[in-house]
Amino acid sequence: MSCGGTGGATNPAPSVPAPFAMHGMPSRHDHFPRADAARRVAMRRAVADLDAAWRAADTAPDGLLTVIAALAHAPADVVIAGLLPWLSNTHWLRDRLDAALALLAADPFTRPPLRMVGGGDDGPGGLVLADHGAVRLTLQLRPFSANEAAPGTAVFVPGGAAIHVLDGGGAELRAHSVAVSAAEEAGGFTAQGAARCHSQPPRPLRTGETLILDTARQSFTLQHGRAGARSDNLYLELTVQPCLCHRKRPPDPRQRLASRQQLPPDGARAAPPAWPHRRRAALRRRDGKRRFRRTLERDA
Repeated sequence: MSCGGTGGATNPAPSVPAPFAMHGMPSRHDHFPRADAARRVAMRRAVADLDAAWRAADTAPDGLLTVIAALAHAPADVVIAGLLPWLSNTHWLRDRLDAALALLAADPFTRPPLRMVGGGDDGPGGLVLADHGAVRLTLQLRPFSANEAAPGTAVFVPGGAAIHVLDGGGAELRAHSVAVSAAEEAGGFTAQGAARCHSQPPRPLRTGETLILDTARQSFTLQHGRAGARSDNLYLELTVQPCLCHRKRPPDPRQRLASRQQLPPDGARAAPPAWPHRRRAALRRRDGKRRFRRTLERDA
């Protein structure tokens, strides 16, 4: 088609692809540029460069992973005390989030080098900032819809945790505590022999506060505030939870079944999640086909 200009010149091809012409910027809902090899190489190079920069900062003499590695064999309370500066001073976190957003601004199909956890079905989720041995630091986002009108189930696991609240969102916190016997310290948890959980009255979750928890004895649940606030909760979560692979199992199968029961916090203490060695034991069980063949051979 010719335009009405001098010399009957044709319209030049638009500089912006048709799907982006109306908005002036690409959308994440458009198709991934599979045929644009140069663009994909540039995205991977940008992500690799940012990941290398973060790793260099974390492994520096005063870096986050260096400090975590130096405290690898220390008790949970010592590890938490040594890492509290990374929770209270969040300038480094702002810089990383700004860098990740800059990648997305440059190309919406870029995937910043941050591992996501949770977040399914509009539930709580977050970004893993550091993960080394028994120590994990995550940025957690808890939607207000995940909070309940009444307190939920309190969960107690061996180890410790520190929670630094970046945005309380108007939620209320209900603290729970439980006594741990010597038998439980040795790994012999049973629902029948567990101590009762004591719950405190709810109080507002304050922005800027830091909770230090012995997670074997202390826990908390979040619920809607009395003012009916509908804001999400944002906090940094530092957990120090040792490997439970060698946890001693109760000898009685009925006790192992009872230890998986979840009980309300105002009643008996809630049971911890199934230990990893139980999951591995379940995987080692012979499948149904092999058991069926053995039964036929025995009956014959």
